[in-house]
Amino acid sequence: MATAAPSSTTTSNQTRPGAKRSTVSAVFGNYIEYVDFGSYGFMAAIIGANFFPGDASAQLLSSLAVFGVTFFFRPFGGFLWGYVGDRYGRKNALVWAIALMSLSTALIGVLPNYDAIGIAAPILLVVLRSLQGVSIGGEFAGAGTFITETAPSNRRGVWSSYISVSAALGTLTASTLVLVLTVSLTSAQMASWGWRIPFLLALPIGVVALIMRAKAVETEVFVKLREKEKAPINPFKGFGKEEVKSILIVAVFASAAGLGIYYFFTYFNVFLSATVGLSSSTAIGLTAIGLILYSVMCPFAGLIGDLWGRKRPFVISLICMGLVAVPVFMLLRAGIVAAIAGLILFGLAQSVVNVTTSVVLAEMFRARSRMSGGAIGHNIGLALVGGTGPLVAAALVSSTGNPLAPGFYLGAVALLAGVITWIFLPETGKRSMFSDESASLKAQELELGGSTTPAEA
Repeated sequence: MATAAPSSTTTSNQTRPGAKRSTVSAVFGNYIEYVDFGSYGFMAAIIGANFFPGDASAQLLSSLAVFGVTFFFRPFGGFLWGYVGDRYGRKNALVWAIALMSLSTALIGVLPNYDAIGIAAPILLVVLRSLQGVSIGGEFAGAGTFITETAPSNRRGVWSSYISVSAALGTLTASTLVLVLTVSLTSAQMASWGWRIPFLLALPIGVVALIMRAKAVETEVFVKLREKEKAPINPFKGFGKEEVKSILIVAVFASAAGLGIYYFFTYFNVFLSATVGLSSSTAIGLTAIGLILYSVMCPFAGLIGDLWGRKRPFVISLICMGLVAVPVFMLLRAGIVAAIAGLILFGLAQSVVNVTTSVVLAEMFRARSRMSGGAIGHNIGLALVGGTGPLVAAALVSSTGNPLAPGFYLGAVALLAGVITWIFLPETGKRSMFSDESASLKAQELELGGSTTPAEA
């Protein structure tokens, strides 16, 4: 019979030796992953011109299509790294994920273009971007699991918020680097070799992140699981309808969170330059301001979840994101000051959505299948809706001629996710990370008047 987990008012509120250093390694690795992954988004137009034939519009859509296609490989990455993380350790999964990301990104930097090798160029680009998709497929959920299991139980929201901060700062670094290159090089130099620099930097910086993660301390949750099992853990042993239900719930709110974040990280920059008509440097600069302000908001979003629970702020922020989506696009078209106001407005809602996503997808699942369940659910949502957002948004503007169309699409997705999350998401903020039951099953027990003591794995 399962034994009681540590009370949330005792040892689970304490910080383990090496926990902060391990958290830094997870956060820094996530930062590097988003520098690597984000570089492509900010170089989308130049990459399109280098690797695809046709006019500028067709090249941009092709480049964004490659950006979207990689998200179909993220569920495979989620399954792979989730399995590795649950069976062989959270730390091991994060180490191998950053290694794959750094290598595949660096190879993009040396890839010959369409003029040099013809159709092989876009094919190889798709292959390397797919490997990036496999890598990052385990990163967000993996880092979320690692940090949520490492953090004191009453600070899981704040600690997990650093994942969102690092993702934003990684994207900001990518945009800043692209901005510096854009203003320092001529258009011809940028198109010829300048665009390769952010990708080539992935290798040396990735080595640093790899070393940091290799020295991290494994989470206490996994250590206790391994001690109990005495053999490699099978995360899918006893995997039943409650886990499937939790995966579907995660997929729903991850769809909205992913769509919002890739609008914020990628499409807003494209919209400001291609649709609004701002210069590339101005568009990148505005996006950078938005990312900085969003990064400041994220820890406060985590604190809200720690103080008031996950579900209520989550649902409110999803509904707010849905309601402000169209007004934000209107502000982006109304001048620089209005655009900054729009980015702040969007960042307020998105910070709560994304930070809560990172912690809830870990809290939803029992310890033995936590990384697998969270990564699979998160990446299904991104593959179906979130990751294809920039491509769908650009296609909507191109096909309808309405620059507000992407806002209507985002608004509909966010509002629907908010309603479904309100109906089906259990409150997870107080549950033990050592629990051997899913959050949805525990919620059912509470409704039936069952035991409220979490089980220890």
